[in-house]
Parts: sequence; C-alpha cells; structure tokens
Amino acid sequence: MRLHMATQHVHSPIVTCEHAGNRVPPSLRALGRGLERALGGYRSFDVGALLLARSLARRLEAPIFASSITRMVVDANRSEHNPAVFGALGRRLDPEARRRALEHWYRPHRERVESAISSRARRGQVVHLAVHTFAPGPLSRRGKVDFGILYDPRRPRERAFAARLRAAVLRRCPELRVRRNRPFLGRSDGLPTALRRRLGGHRYLGIELELSQAIAARPAAEWRALRLRLVDAIASALAAGPGHRSSASGRSRPARSRWRSTRRRRYSPRR
Repeated sequence: MRLHMATQHVHSPIVTCEHAGNRVPPSLRALGRGLERALGGYRSFDVGALLLARSLARRLEAPIFASSITRMVVDANRSEHNPAVFGALGRRLDPEARRRALEHWYRPHRERVESAISSRARRGQVVHLAVHTFAPGPLSRRGKVDFGILYDPRRPRERAFAARLRAAVLRRCPELRVRRNRPFLGRSDGLPTALRRRLGGHRYLGIELELSQAIAARPAAEWRALRLRLVDAIASALAAGPGHRSSASGRSRPARSRWRSTRRRRYSPRR
C-alpha cells in the first residue's frame, strides 16, 4: 500500500541491507576452506535481515539495496579506514587483493546507496532504514533487546523519529523489548554514520533497525506474522512524520532530558 502523498515527497524512505548474504566470490572460495561452519552463521551475514528488508521495502514501496557478499570477506557497513572492514577471509588477502575486494564488492553497494539518497534528498527529506539482525547473547545488553532502533542522539530529527518509531512498534508488537541505541550505538562506524557526514542532517535521517535473530528463528508462520506487524508499525511511524516528538506512552517529553538519559547509558561496541 502506497504511503500518503506527504510521506512520499516530504520524507522518502530507502531501505538497505548491508549484511544480506553469505556469498563468497568464486575467486576467493579456496580461502574459505575450514570456515564452512562460520560462513553459514551470524558471523557471515545477518540471518533474517534480507527477508525483513524486502518485506519493509514492499510495504513502503521503497527502493531496496542489498549487499550479498559475506562480511567475512568485506563488510559493507564499515568505513574503509576501519580495520574491521575485512573479515576472516578478507584478512587472508594480500594488499592488492584487498584493494580489488574494496573496488568490486564494497564500493559499488555504498556508491549506489549514496547516489540514490542524494538524488532523493534534492527533492525532500530521505529516511534511510538500514536493516540488520544481531545474535542475542550475554555480551553487554544483547539479551535484553528484541528490536533496537539506532540513531544519532545529537540530531533532533533522528531522535524524534526514533521515539515515534519505538512507540509505533510497541503498539503493534507489545511482546517485543524495544530499545533505542541498543544493542549498539547509532553513532558508531556504519553506513548511516558515513552518510550523515556527507549529507548533513536537514535532508537525511539515518536509522538502523536491529532485530534479534532469535525472533527470525521462530516457526515460519509466527515469524511471518510478527514481521508483517513490524513493517506495519514502521510504515505508520513514517506516515506520521519524523518531526513529531513522543514517548512510548504517547506523552511529549523534552528533547534535552532524552539526550541526557541517552548519555548516561553504557553500550556494547558495534558487532
């Protein structure tokens, strides 16, 4: 179902999935020997993320950009200067092979996303929804989160939209533990962080969605039903507009107090 006209032109959504698959390029398959088990799990890609991203893109009638190369080769959600941009397979490459990996399997995705967002930003505000999943576990507070909304708390528009989105998700999926800037920090190194520097805050909102892989591992019918409710919640938050400030209870809350409470929290580093 198409969003209201105001939503399409005032804040146009774009969906991305940086860890959509676990594909190893044919020229590198020999390097993957002994890592077959890791390639099939969460260290290789975000299990369930592509399915959620596609459902969301269909619901919003938004373009979707997905990187299918395993992050064990190169991580499309890291900056080139970050040592973690190369995974277990990528670190086995010599410098020239790493340069080629960036050229062929890293930059194309990021350039396509930036080009699409820049084009739409010339016509109005863009909300970039980057879809991820995370493996729940004892590290930091991962075990206390089912759905995380990551954003930069220094940006009022992102902060306000994150509050509205959390309220919308809690209304439609009350069984989920929904947290802002958990289990990771929205300001840490990632594609939205890089795009904020390039595009500024007036036309660009970068929101990362983190769903627990325990949710995606539920029986197919249960996972599908929850996924549909979740994308409906996201669509309703977008239709209402990112500028309205609200808490999960529906009451307004001063932006300054929200910012202070965010600063007091402690988080795990991004995966």
